Amino acid sequence: MSKVNDLTEVFRNGGHLLFYRVPEMIRETGKEYTQDVVFGLTFLMIALLAGWRMVIYFDPNGGGKATTAFYALILGCASMRSIWFLIPKSALEGSYAPIPAEAFVTPLWSGALFSQILVSLGSLCLYSVFILIICYWANMLRKVEHVEGPESSQLTAAQRSLARYPRTPKRGRGPMLNFTIIMSILMLLEIMNIIAFLLDLYNADGMMLLDSVLMSIISIVSLIEISIFSHRIRFVMMTIGVINANSTKPQVRRILAFTIAANIFFSWRMLLEVILMVIFLYVWRMNKALYVVFSHQFWDVYINTKHWSEVVVLVLELVISTAKKTPVTAPPAAGNTVRIRRRDYQRINEMKATELRPQIGNELL
Repeated sequence: MSKVNDLTEVFRNGGHLLFYRVPEMIRETGKEYTQDVVFGLTFLMIALLAGWRMVIYFDPNGGGKATTAFYALILGCASMRSIWFLIPKSALEGSYAPIPAEAFVTPLWSGALFSQILVSLGSLCLYSVFILIICYWANMLRKVEHVEGPESSQLTAAQRSLARYPRTPKRGRGPMLNFTIIMSILMLLEIMNIIAFLLDLYNADGMMLLDSVLMSIISIVSLIEISIFSHRIRFVMMTIGVINANSTKPQVRRILAFTIAANIFFSWRMLLEVILMVIFLYVWRMNKALYVVFSHQFWDVYINTKHWSEVVVLVLELVISTAKKTPVTAPPAAGNTVRIRRRDYQRINEMKATELRPQIGNELL
C-alpha cells in the first residue's frame, strides 16, 4: 500500500479498508473544534475541583478511604474526558466521526486506538463512582441483616475455646475488595477488547460496538442495584434516626437525590448506548463505514447528549457530597410515620454506631 499523507476515499482491497484521504463529510469543522474546547475546559474544571476535594479529605485508612476513592474516581473520569476533548481529532484519527480503522493497516490507526482507550477509561471511571457506592451500601445492609446477637457471639467464643484446634472465624470481603474485584473484571474485558483489535479480529468500529454493549450492561445492572439498595438504606437511616432520637433527614435527602440523578443518568445513557449499538449492527450488516450513517449533525447530537449528561451527573455528585453531613439532634416528632418492625429495631439497636456510620453514606454522600 502506497503511503499518502492526505487520505481521500475509502475502498476495499483484499478484505482491508484502505484510507487515502478523510472525506470532507467527516472532517472536524470549526464549530466542532469549539465544541470540543468547551467540553475539555468544563471537564478540566470538574477535575480540578475533584482533585482539590480529594486533597482536603485525603485519608488512606478507615472510612476516609471511601471518600478519597470517590473523589479520585471523579478526578480520573474528568481528566480522561478533558484530555480526549482538548486533543484535536485531526491529530488522533484524522476525522471527527469514527472511522473503521484496522490495526497496522490503516494510517493513524494508533490514534484511533488511543482515542478509544481514553473514552473507555473515562467511562469506566464514571461508572466506578456508582459501583463504589453500591459496594459500600451492600456492605452496610449485610451488616444490618446478618448481625449476631450477644448470645450467639458468646456461644461462638465458647466453642472456639473448647475446640482442639481453634480457628479464627473468616471475615467477609470488605467493600473496597469487592469494588476492586468488579473493576478488575471490567478492566480485563476492556484489555481483551484492545487485544482483539490488535489481532485484527475487528476494526475500530467493532471496538466501539463492544464498548457500547459493555456500558449498556453496566447501566442496567447499576440502575437496578442502586434503586434496590437506596430504598433499603433509606429505611435503615430513618430507623436509626428514630432509635437515636437524631434527625437523619439530611442524609436521607442526599441519598434520594443521588438515586434520582443516577436513575435518570443510567436510563438516558442506556438508551444512547442501545441506539448506537443498533446502528453499529446495521452498519456491519450493510458492510458500510459508520460515518456513512452518522453525518456531522447526528454525531454532534450524540456527543452533546452523551457528554453533557456526564457533566451534569459529575457536578451533582460533587454538590451532593459537599452538603452538610452532620445530623441535627432533634426529638422524634409526634405521630412519626416511619413504620419500624420489631426485628429491624433489634438488629440495628444491637449494632455499634461506629460500625454503621462509615457504610451508611455519611462518608460518601
